[in-house]
Amino acid sequence: MLLRGQRDFESQTHYAQFLRTILAGRNRGRQATLQEELPHMHTLPALRLEDFRVLRVMVNRFSMIRVGHNVYSVASRLIGETVAVRLYSERLEVRHAGDALATIDRRRGQASIDYRHLIGALVHKPGAFARYRYQATLVPTTTFRQAYDTLILDDLRYVQQDREEMEVLFTLLAERYEHRSVLIASNLVFSKWDQIFKDPMTTAAAVDRVVHHAVILELPIPSYRAQAAKARSQAPSGAATPDIKSVGDTAVNDERTDGTRTAP
Repeated sequence: MLLRGQRDFESQTHYAQFLRTILAGRNRGRQATLQEELPHMHTLPALRLEDFRVLRVMVNRFSMIRVGHNVYSVASRLIGETVAVRLYSERLEVRHAGDALATIDRRRGQASIDYRHLIGALVHKPGAFARYRYQATLVPTTTFRQAYDTLILDDLRYVQQDREEMEVLFTLLAERYEHRSVLIASNLVFSKWDQIFKDPMTTAAAVDRVVHHAVILELPIPSYRAQAAKARSQAPSGAATPDIKSVGDTAVNDERTDGTRTAP
């Protein structure tokens, strides 16, 4: 590596090719000695030698295991159980009761967290995600990270939700309060938000978090979708009708006659 000047490779295939080149160069001068030794060597066994180590580790209460100084998440149903881990050079296999449950890419110096293993527990603990130790590795892709950083809740209460789903919504707002931005579009005034959260105390707490630091925009404008539908219905058959998309310089895509948009 010192002669190469760097330790970065384009892929694992390039790294393997680099090793083969080094080995071929080192063994080039040993061919004569190898030919002398071959007649005295025994035939290799037909069975392949195992290329992994087996470790037995316990799943902690956070649904994680520690293998080779690194942390990996597993299914929450395994909490408290002891699992067998087959540790390969580039991956590890988690097995329980003889069944292979997961194959995980081996990490070095970085935790491997699957959000599916933890998100169910985190959403029921206000502030847990914001202060989660492995938050950076919990988000699976950049798209998820962007969605979390700039969240838009459009047509709040457009679809009726049950109480459990509203508790998740309140937890989301509480977690983002003073930490991340959120834009909310709704045709309900704040005094009617009890239709969303089903409980006066929860409603008051949610509204308090939303309006604090918020910029509130009231849009007492007609529905542009309704106008477009009316224009289409009145247009002659086969005639093209332009879409109504904006007023002045402000883009509008709204079907409400009275709206509230907030963004801390």
